[in-house]
Amino acid sequence: MKYLYNILMVVALPLALLRLLWRSRHNPDYRKHWNQRLALAFADSEGAIWIHTVSVGEFRATLPLIEALLAAEENLLITTTTPTGAATAREALAGRAALQYLPFDAPFLVKRFLNATRPRLAVFVETEIWANYLQALKQRSTPALLINARLSARSLAGYQKLGAFGREAIGNFSEIACQNHESCQRFLSLGAKASVVGNIKFDLQKPADLPAQQAQLRAKIGSRPFIIAASTHKGEEAMLLEAYQHSAEQRLLVIAPRHPERTDEVATVAQKLGLTAARYTQTSALSDDTAVLIVDCLGQLLPMYSLADYAVIGGSFVAHGGHNPLEAALFATPCVIGEHHFNFEALINAMQAENAIEVITVDAVFKRAPSPDIGQQAQRFLADNQGATGRYFNLIQRLAS
Repeated sequence: MKYLYNILMVVALPLALLRLLWRSRHNPDYRKHWNQRLALAFADSEGAIWIHTVSVGEFRATLPLIEALLAAEENLLITTTTPTGAATAREALAGRAALQYLPFDAPFLVKRFLNATRPRLAVFVETEIWANYLQALKQRSTPALLINARLSARSLAGYQKLGAFGREAIGNFSEIACQNHESCQRFLSLGAKASVVGNIKFDLQKPADLPAQQAQLRAKIGSRPFIIAASTHKGEEAMLLEAYQHSAEQRLLVIAPRHPERTDEVATVAQKLGLTAARYTQTSALSDDTAVLIVDCLGQLLPMYSLADYAVIGGSFVAHGGHNPLEAALFATPCVIGEHHFNFEALINAMQAENAIEVITVDAVFKRAPSPDIGQQAQRFLADNQGATGRYFNLIQRLAS
């Protein structure tokens, strides 16, 4: 199986590059930094603690931990996979940490990357399990840590089908620090050294410039009440817009696609349904007849969560697995989520048990607003589960030494 995996990784390289080129039609950043993806250029970071945060969500969740490590004068290398993740990392950390794209998991690229960077500890986040990186790190006696780890029942079944290859890949982690008991038990069943440390995504803080961000948003939309549909995916916006059109809802609908380069696609759907839509970056003040505001940029979700009447969590009305509802909980904003939340199953189940979120079908999204009590319960649930950042900091410091 390992040899087949390596053959696939090499054979798939041209296809992966073609996919990047295809996606660059909507986001030119996909055409940039291929030298880093192919391990031909490297950030100056030899001997650093290496943290891989694949995209925006993982980076934002890990940022308080990164800041704590920087405050402790640690030398850090932060890798990402997506242009949005890279842009978010640059905005937050430029000049304070080494930043670059992670090369593909082909053996010769892995070797070049590790020879150039020589990390003293590798930290992967949540579900990033790359067989060749993990094997190479173990051969070099470089500890590898998976933090905030989660493993769904569906993913467990996938690793079980891989047999010894899947167990070996997971076994190459020095430690797996899980965000919940369910994930920990699943990793243990695969032979991993796993423990429960907690979910770092609970350790959220309101940004210092939140009032300025809120003022900027209010300048665009005025005093209009609104609903935020956050991190939506292909096919999902059409479902939500149709449900919105057929409802009696009068509030502004704000849609923030997970990938802002899909804005034109979302605008076309709204137009076909006869809904007047505006783009966030092209709007100074909304007209009264605007029904839909499409967020065509990054970094706006926190002020939107803070001012919205309620939030609709995307990726959950199509079979994507859902997204994290905790940023809305920071502001006691009530949340609804669809039935396809399998990537956050343990979290959503725990929140449901505390009446801190509502799971609904897309047809019901705009028929009845969730109770404000749900938002209050979610905020209490968030506060009760904070503290994982400090535990992950201590674990990283121990392994790095």
